[in-house]
Amino acid sequence: MSARQVPRRFAVAFSLAGEQRLLVLAVAQEVEAILGQSTVFYDDWYTHWLAGSDTDLLLQSVYGERAELVVVCVSGAYGDKPWTHTEHQAVRARLQQPATAEDRLRVLPVRVGDGEVQGILFNEIVPDIRDKTPVQAAELIVSRLNLVRASAADSKSTLARWPSDIPVPQWPMAGNGEAPNIFASLLRDATSERALLVQGESETGKSYMAEQMLRNAMLLPGVVAGRFDFKSKTNIDVEIEAFSRLLGIEPPTGHTLNERLAKIFRELQVQAKPTLLVFDTYEAAGEAKDWIENVLLPHLLTARWLRVIIVGQSVPTSAGSTWESVAASTLTLQLPGLDDWLAYGRVNRGETLSPGVVMQAYDHADGKPTVLADLLGPHRADHKPTFPRHDTPRGLDEPDVSGPQFSDNILPERTPTSVAGQIFVSYRRDDTAYPSGWLFDKLTQHFGKNQIFKDIDSIRLGDDFADVITAAVERCEVLLALIGQRWLTCTDKDGRRCLDNPNDFVRLEIEAAIVRNVRIIPILVEGASMPHADELPPSLAKLARRQALELSPSRFDFDTSRLLRVLDTTIFQAGDPH
Repeated sequence: MSARQVPRRFAVAFSLAGEQRLLVLAVAQEVEAILGQSTVFYDDWYTHWLAGSDTDLLLQSVYGERAELVVVCVSGAYGDKPWTHTEHQAVRARLQQPATAEDRLRVLPVRVGDGEVQGILFNEIVPDIRDKTPVQAAELIVSRLNLVRASAADSKSTLARWPSDIPVPQWPMAGNGEAPNIFASLLRDATSERALLVQGESETGKSYMAEQMLRNAMLLPGVVAGRFDFKSKTNIDVEIEAFSRLLGIEPPTGHTLNERLAKIFRELQVQAKPTLLVFDTYEAAGEAKDWIENVLLPHLLTARWLRVIIVGQSVPTSAGSTWESVAASTLTLQLPGLDDWLAYGRVNRGETLSPGVVMQAYDHADGKPTVLADLLGPHRADHKPTFPRHDTPRGLDEPDVSGPQFSDNILPERTPTSVAGQIFVSYRRDDTAYPSGWLFDKLTQHFGKNQIFKDIDSIRLGDDFADVITAAVERCEVLLALIGQRWLTCTDKDGRRCLDNPNDFVRLEIEAAIVRNVRIIPILVEGASMPHADELPPSLAKLARRQALELSPSRFDFDTSRLLRVLDTTIFQAGDPH
């Protein structure tokens, strides 16, 4: 029986006689599965700590002070053992303190065997857990703990559980088959599956799927979720900070990645809230693979509060592992074909969408799922932030379809004068699609949607992409160049660096701004650094001299506030205040 770390305080402590040990052990394991490891005192788990000449004092401290709730396992044998008398003296001392509702609730007697306990009287009903399953008994105990915490006005008074029913997830992707249903099933309280492995080759939309899983989980009440992308491991401080903040804990310090991940997990064990951990680009995890496969995943056997999703070109093998029984079948992604994108586009844009328009989008996007999901997804002409509202609940399956549908025969010809926007947002979808969405929401809240140009949100299928971009840059006062870790090095399908392609849209955008002397503000995200002039094509070399702004998930409001002040001043000085 594995030893546990000794916490400062236990949530639940069991006081029992040896004869009912197997019955109580099964219940203690279920309680621990709900609350997290090292939150429940069951004596065999802490023999390494109790051993010594002061065992009686340690037991008295556990039952007298160090446990939020003491579960006294009543039977005839309980009263015959000297150590249970010692334990019960500490329990009775709690009851004899100045009476409050909280004090009374902190001791829960349950019957585990026949016989009376001489000298031990309880003036209350003693539930018999022999006719309950271990899960039912554990739920009774956790319900009592909730009462204790509520009476004490404890910030942890609600021990949240996974939802019993999950709305259909928002899933702006094509060709994923049963993936949305598998993901939703993973987050249900009744499921026995707690790990999901998602494997696929390059360009199958794995990271985009990981982002959608995170987004959907964060919309569920009481659920916390975080995504760690090993692609960013060269900027470990930034990735750890973003991961920790999403999970609601302080970023830990440490000499190694494994040490810091372990500290994050220990904090999560203390919270024991329904938690989803998503690990992306697993093939680049390095030394962290050992901790994930040999420490984290085995914990899923007892940690009912935890779910883990691992995404990558390679993922752990569940067959033969200690955690095989809680792993769902590995989900293997295939690159969606034209038929998949046509079906996806018609769901979002209407049945009149023709194969020809989808072929046009497919060619423009070079078949990349992240780009096609934007091009053929819900129309965002009237885009609003997708944060959940408490006054008008909205199911996860309700997309924003406020914008007009389109087909290949109603694509209007747009002239440069019809282009909206005095702020141009330049970004690579494979590099900074998620941060650009957050920033776009912030900018539209402040300036209004007609002042912002962000290619996919401002161009409709059928327009000449390059012509519209050039016209938009000519009108804009500021170009925001979002630079992520792959902005400088990303390659096209032929292996050529994107920036070295004269027709690369990001290059065209920034070149147009430099030629027209438009103010350019580089926005560094995910720990990216400003490129040096000798790393850029000659036509972009001036970008290296621009003052940049860092955009961090943990300081998002502060960083965007600084940016908005600069933009307000720039647009006002241009003689056209918003």
